[in-house]
Amino acid sequence: MTTTDGRVEISFLDDDRDVRLFYRSLMRLEAVHEGVFFELAGRAFPGLCFADGLSFRRFDGGYAVRDRVIEHLAALDDGFAETFEAEKGSSAQISARLGIGVSIEGKTRGSPTLMRQRDASFRGYVFRCEWHTKLERHRNRIHFFPGDERTGGRILIGLFVRYLPT
Repeated sequence: MTTTDGRVEISFLDDDRDVRLFYRSLMRLEAVHEGVFFELAGRAFPGLCFADGLSFRRFDGGYAVRDRVIEHLAALDDGFAETFEAEKGSSAQISARLGIGVSIEGKTRGSPTLMRQRDASFRGYVFRCEWHTKLERHRNRIHFFPGDERTGGRILIGLFVRYLPT
């Protein structure tokens, strides 16, 4: 683009989507350290917020599953809220549209003890993260809360875990 004073400006990051994609790519290509991951996450996933103390340590494989986590966080950030509303909360339909496995707790909801294991803290509040994505069919879950006024309308990523009992 040429400015009014005749200078040529080149911008590779023209809009918010470009910025998100840049940071997501940076996180993968530069193999950023886990501590840096969470520093960059706000730019890469502006529709998400992250629970206090969130860490990759509870995943089977730890930080080695980073790229898969980025894929899932991107799907949540880019389309969960709209898809949830359009599909009236149907896990199967949401999963199909987002391209990742997403579900809400089923029979586990009947156990207060098991449900407390899905609690995460953020800004002094405790949130029940009963929704989760499945990095793999049999292990590694990202538990999240769909968001409300306490999260500024953003989805709260509450837990990274191998698996929680049901």
